[in-house]
Amino acid sequence: MNPARAYRFLIWALIGVLIAGLGALALYTFGGTRLEAINAYYGDLLGRTELTGVRGPHYWQGQNVVWAGRRDVKTSGDFGVTATDDAALPESFRGPARSISESIWADKSSVYLRQGDGFKRVLADFKCWYVCGSRLDASDFVIGEYGSRIYRLDAKTGETRLLFEKPAGTRHFHFTAVDPLTGDIYTSLGDAHKAKVTGIMRSQDGGETWQWLDKATGGSRATHRQPTAVYFDKDAIYFGKDNRPPGILVLDRKTGRIEQVFTMSKFFKSWFTGITKVKGSFWAISRSFTNKADPSFGLLWWSGDGKTWVPVQFFTDAPIWLQTGQEGDLISIGFLRKDSDVIAFKVPDRAEMAEWVERGPSVALLDRLLGRNLQGPLKRLIGGSFNQQERAPK
Repeated sequence: MNPARAYRFLIWALIGVLIAGLGALALYTFGGTRLEAINAYYGDLLGRTELTGVRGPHYWQGQNVVWAGRRDVKTSGDFGVTATDDAALPESFRGPARSISESIWADKSSVYLRQGDGFKRVLADFKCWYVCGSRLDASDFVIGEYGSRIYRLDAKTGETRLLFEKPAGTRHFHFTAVDPLTGDIYTSLGDAHKAKVTGIMRSQDGGETWQWLDKATGGSRATHRQPTAVYFDKDAIYFGKDNRPPGILVLDRKTGRIEQVFTMSKFFKSWFTGITKVKGSFWAISRSFTNKADPSFGLLWWSGDGKTWVPVQFFTDAPIWLQTGQEGDLISIGFLRKDSDVIAFKVPDRAEMAEWVERGPSVALLDRLLGRNLQGPLKRLIGGSFNQQERAPK
């Protein structure tokens, strides 16, 4: 290259660096506008509604949402505008609730079986997280700990039997869930940074024996698979990861092959806590990896095929519980913070949602290329309009 050409190349390179730097500065300074635009666009289309006073884990019974109050089980048929006491919580219940369903309730250290208007404590010194109990058959549940043990619970007698303890070299179970289509039990084990062995296990005989579907021992963290969320579909099982690279794994039911079909940008770096499928498309929630110095954040994701995922809502709190309600007409999200109300969204069919996504705003590519974490923009938005949700009319 002759000197003149080298000089011109250097000038253009400097101009390129200057433009990129100014673009990065603009994104850093004004990035919140884009996040607000995404929230406003999808929030309006999806009918984003805050369920006033409905907090934490919850579930739906027809048109009614059910959750744990301070001393009573609460229920509301009007999105939290009014509420009634459904049953008294046991005196031993130590909130906040960690997982609830029609039959299985859990606080910070115990598991309860609900029988009519009463509760029976069936496990003590037992930590549940996300999903605590999955129905195994007409009379039994599988209760998995965010820890070392998995139990079988007789729903008629309340008796429990230890099924499985964490294998040697592992740290703890992440989730335990029964596949409603086959009756098989799935569990995952982590974490790669504190244990030698991680992976996914399955039992096909009611928990009597267990096999590794995916196992990693030592090596790079990128070789480990330790999901924290699961959804059982007809042809595949979807797992949401919490280790790098964060993303979605798919287990093909026919081939038994596990593949990571989606890898999350560093900009959104967070871990999945729930996946579901409603009206032909997939929805998932993820929450940030945070320490005391950083604000929590979370995302609601949408996918038409389970492989390409798009963030459609940003939250300044950690979303943990994802539920489908009102016969599949909505999804609802509960948050970790005690004063954060559940947020509900109306669910369109897959084709309509795909059109909205095609026309809608998105996070700029430059943000992803720079690899800057979402915590930066959210630090500037906390306390502003971004942190406000539409409330149900009173």
